[in-house]
Amino acid sequence: MCPSMEIVLRNSARSQEWLDEIVAEMRILGIPTVKYVTHQGRHFALYGSHRLMAAKILGIVPRLVELPYDHEAHAAMTLEQFARSHGDWDLWCCGSETMAEIAADASRVALRFPDA
Repeated sequence: MCPSMEIVLRNSARSQEWLDEIVAEMRILGIPTVKYVTHQGRHFALYGSHRLMAAKILGIVPRLVELPYDHEAHAAMTLEQFARSHGDWDLWCCGSETMAEIAADASRVALRFPDA
């Protein structure tokens, strides 16, 4: 566990209404689990941007699960290919971007969670 962890989100909020729905669901379902990778010293969520935003709004610290990422071995893989290489079918929706493309996008929002 880290005293504080910043995690870069995959997406911005689809809409305020959608985010409000996720917040309402999280009040019932509780703490979300989101998988991430560390690339170039930064932590990137593979999915769950709305869940992470909702957790931040509710003051909930999410369960963050790191997947092993090797820049040399995985650099050319899309996130979907990466997820499938780990046998993680929950991540099938990760998309067609590579980590390098995601890391190069400075417009992505990052959230900091205490005791993540």
